[in-house]
Amino acid sequence: MQVCHVSNTVILINKLKMPNIKYAISIGRRAPMHLVHLDCLQEIKSAGLQPVIIIGSANTKLDKFYDPVRNPLTIKQQHTQLQKVLGEEYQPQHIYTLEDQDDESWLEQLSSIVNRYNNQVIFHYRTKLIEKSNNIAEIPSLTSYLSIFAARGWEVWQTHNKKAEFDDIHASDLRKMDLLNLTPVERKIFAAPELIIEMATAARAKNPDRDLLKDMPVTMLDMSLERLYQEANISTASLLPSAVN
Repeated sequence: MQVCHVSNTVILINKLKMPNIKYAISIGRRAPMHLVHLDCLQEIKSAGLQPVIIIGSANTKLDKFYDPVRNPLTIKQQHTQLQKVLGEEYQPQHIYTLEDQDDESWLEQLSSIVNRYNNQVIFHYRTKLIEKSNNIAEIPSLTSYLSIFAARGWEVWQTHNKKAEFDDIHASDLRKMDLLNLTPVERKIFAAPELIIEMATAARAKNPDRDLLKDMPVTMLDMSLERLYQEANISTASLLPSAVN
């Protein structure tokens, strides 16, 4: 497994040692997409590689680990987010979804994507000094898969955040923010703040139980509540007693 640290020199070495590598796979939930996610894609482009974006934890309603609270965006919304952020560089033919499954099934899903690129891919991985746990024992962190990737002969390009403060940026924190009262600093952390605000505001407006939420800030939880209602027929009203307790 090739493990590299980010720098112009390392990027050059990668291109010289692996001339057949044309694509870099970036796996992430991006719920929501923030500036570190965007920085990863820019890093891949700067290395002269085509990003292959995998939406991790696609989390459709049939998923074994269906959890719209941690994954507020639908697949359609994920594509809308990527299109907004990438602009003319949005290439849906290089965007895939990956469901949370047991390890073997998850890897088979991933293998089917890798095989489409004829061994011309490298996995781009951004590591942090301290990673927050997903708190779900059944879903390992991506880090735990690196040795498995190596066993399969898959190359891994590991980089680190250029700014130490980027290590403190986590999508889970962004999902709790009052979207209608973001500070200028908070707004800059989102890759597509206006889009996320629009989606959450629309979800609140469409919620049949929105009057119950009138004293609560608009957050990405509104998008989660919409998914629960639309996909699982679970109303906000039915959830409030358990939320209070």
